Amino acid sequence: VSLVQSSVHYLCCKILQIIQMRCTCAKSVKYATNITDFKVIERRSGCDKPELVVTVAVGNNSTELCLSPDGKLAKAFFRCWENRNKNETRKHECIDRKKKPEK
Repeated sequence: VSLVQSSVHYLCCKILQIIQMRCTCAKSVKYATNITDFKVIERRSGCDKPELVVTVAVGNNSTELCLSPDGKLAKAFFRCWENRNKNETRKHECIDRKKKPEK
């Protein structure tokens, strides 16, 4: 899936979510690697759970995935995000904590 296709898909889903007042993430995964960015979408009317959308590097491209809010990785990101007072400039600290050192 190309970056453009993923972005268009995400934007379409986001527009539908706003119109229909539903959750952004229809499907989610429990685990992801090569995370380069993330976005926390707080609970709101029409969606009773927080959502975590991560950007994942795939070769020279990237794509966005939703992590299951019940998964261990998502819970760790939520905790980190809360501990940093939802500060956008400190997001990289949460990403860096999840990367394993290379051998």
